[in-house]
Amino acid sequence: MFFVSLLEPPAQVEGVLGRNRHGSLYRLVRSLNDALEDHLSALPQGHYLEINDICRYYGDASVYDGYLSHYTHNGLSPLSVQGEWIARDILERLDGAVRVLRAEDPVKLIITDLDNTLWRGVLAEEDEIIPWQHTEGWPLGYAEALLACKQRGILLAICSKNEEGPTCERFRQLWGQRLRLEDFCSVRINWQPKSQNIAQILRTANILPDHALFILDAHANEPTFAHGNGPTQ
Repeated sequence: MFFVSLLEPPAQVEGVLGRNRHGSLYRLVRSLNDALEDHLSALPQGHYLEINDICRYYGDASVYDGYLSHYTHNGLSPLSVQGEWIARDILERLDGAVRVLRAEDPVKLIITDLDNTLWRGVLAEEDEIIPWQHTEGWPLGYAEALLACKQRGILLAICSKNEEGPTCERFRQLWGQRLRLEDFCSVRINWQPKSQNIAQILRTANILPDHALFILDAHANEPTFAHGNGPTQ
């Protein structure tokens, strides 16, 4: 059974200089959510489903009507486009939670590309590499997500069409100790077709393709994802 978190009001309900984090409605609702999560964690059939981050993504003003009508607190407007998006994302999160509980197609291995995936751009084309220009923003978040998956027991691997020696050196120059090549169970950096390299990675890790997630550049400005069969090039 899933219990959805209460919608937390904006933190500044007591004014700019008020004790918003200690004696406000925000503190009360957040404490109720904390208590609900703690209680459900001890119940084998109870699960806490957080949705406040989804609402924050689309903006408090589209979710919490206290900005305009403090006395009503009716929540989402039926005419709100953001409301439809939020409802859709909540249902998608619920669907994902159900799939996790059912262990449907669990991901045991993540295979990632490098250029335009683990960093911005193609480093082999750069005359001078300034690390923060290639890792700031989504690459940093992506690296943190990979490490979080590793902590949960998911294996990591690299598959990239590049020269191995220089590419490994650039990897260390960019990431230092934040992300190391040793964090990956298999590193395949060469000019062979990616399909061959991925097949070798799967054999090395002894994992079926259905349990592998491929995150590859595919000549785009942002990573693309494939699950199961993998790329063909």
